[in-house]
Amino acid sequence: MIDKLLLEKISLAAIAQVTNLSEQWLQDNVKAQYAETPQQAFVSSTKKGKIIIQCDEAWSFLGNKKNKQ
Repeated sequence: MIDKLLLEKISLAAIAQVTNLSEQWLQDNVKAQYAETPQQAFVSSTKKGKIIIQCDEAWSFLGNKKNKQ
């Protein structure tokens, strides 16, 4: 559950309060998880080709802001 709360970008103080854990224990836990996380990402190369970008909502949003004062 703590991992899910951290992924939601909830503050450590809020997580500690809701879960009844000490902030120090939570901070130590986060540091331990960070230490176990690989710092290098391994990316495999893929076949080169076209890149397709989908911009559904962006196109309808652009230009629709009006100066409503």
